[in-house]
Amino acid sequence: MAEFDVTALALAEPAPPMAEAARATRLPMLSLERVSTREGALAARAFGADAVLVDPDATEAEREATAASARSTRMVALQVARTREEVEGEVARGARAVLLEAEGVGDLVAMAEAAGRLIVVALPSRPQEDDVRRLLGRVDAVVVGIEVYGATGFERLVSEVHL
Repeated sequence: MAEFDVTALALAEPAPPMAEAARATRLPMLSLERVSTREGALAARAFGADAVLVDPDATEAEREATAASARSTRMVALQVARTREEVEGEVARGARAVLLEAEGVGDLVAMAEAAGRLIVVALPSRPQEDDVRRLLGRVDAVVVGIEVYGATGFERLVSEVHL
């Protein structure tokens, strides 16, 4: 991973493969499974997650309690924003970071503009190399899957965009 300058790993769910990856590397682990309870956050931590995504469909009280539980175990609790209005809401609440989720990279770009100084992580629905390039300078990190990191030339792409 170091040779590709990968700075974190994202896994679909907190499960034994995450725990194994956490033991095998010093990279921070992000669980992509949405959590809406204290137990969900604690389970993610138990499997090695350093950050979790707070379920945007949970109630405000559930999101706050889940984020507090995650932070109590020294995890980052990332709020998920799917619209520009949700991004603006996170800015108004004083969030430090947000994960943007959208179908198209154009939507991600528009949402990132609303984020201001937030640390922005983008989660395109089906990322391709060109999507990563379009996000350059607009977001701080992009979660990519096998479509990108499994492609020939990933090292070149990372050195080119160095997100």
